[in-house]
Amino acid sequence: MTAAGAKTDSSYRKRFASFIKHNDFIERNESSKQEKQSVPVELYKDFFRLGVVPGSTFETCREAYKNLLKKHHPDHHSRTNEMMNTATEITSYINASFQRISFWFKTGKVDE
Repeated sequence: MTAAGAKTDSSYRKRFASFIKHNDFIERNESSKQEKQSVPVELYKDFFRLGVVPGSTFETCREAYKNLLKKHHPDHHSRTNEMMNTATEITSYINASFQRISFWFKTGKVDE
């Protein structure tokens, strides 16, 4: 592995760690742009994983979901197996969060 590849790999791992800790992925502040719905506390983590404010509209959640998948898709991080595995793990968290939010929007119930 080249030095540049190792630096990129390390950088991606650091970003993944912050993603999991929910520190650096809230990218938007939509508090005054739209009406908020009352969201069950169980879904807050899922909204934060998508980088949106809890209670955002479904369209906002879907847009954030698509943007995150474009950014973290494993095909874009296939230089090393470790980077690809990390990207796969990130996308699985993103997919699971969006599925729970979608289920809640469709049924009004929290999928456990």
